[in-house]
Amino acid sequence: MLSRSIENNKILILEDGKEVLKEKAEVLVFLGVDGMIRIKGNEFKEIDVAKKYLGHFNLECTDHEVGIRYALVKILRSGNYNTVNGVQVLPLLSLENAYITKCVDVKNYLKYDDIILEFFAYSLLDIQNTEELKSVIFKRYSECLPNLTKEEIEKLGVGYTLLSFGK
Repeated sequence: MLSRSIENNKILILEDGKEVLKEKAEVLVFLGVDGMIRIKGNEFKEIDVAKKYLGHFNLECTDHEVGIRYALVKILRSGNYNTVNGVQVLPLLSLENAYITKCVDVKNYLKYDDIILEFFAYSLLDIQNTEELKSVIFKRYSECLPNLTKEEIEKLGVGYTLLSFGK
């Protein structure tokens, strides 16, 4: 499994117009959840709670767990992690308008050839087939993992999380 960050108990959020470093545990308690899923700003605006579910794709795999409550929070400024030298820049997050969800399904280490149409039923509008998924994954992860090539990113495949907006 590719290391995509340094395990850090701190997160960077925008609070009252200022960038503030907070304890992750404190923020989770504030939101009433067990974990957070960070969503790029352009994707965050596409979330449609009327669908009742959201299919979310990650690079390679995810540590999301079925039955756990997650807050979907908006990434205001992307962070990055250099897999060669271990230097990490935290993303800037917004807790405003966070969506509270519950994980109902997880699939890890999916190759693009293994992805079936049902995975796209609840995904974002710009991810409706495998080619669009590859494009979005590359855009998303080439920014936060800048020393990986397009081929390396594609070879890692994806993880899939199905989230419910219901209680």
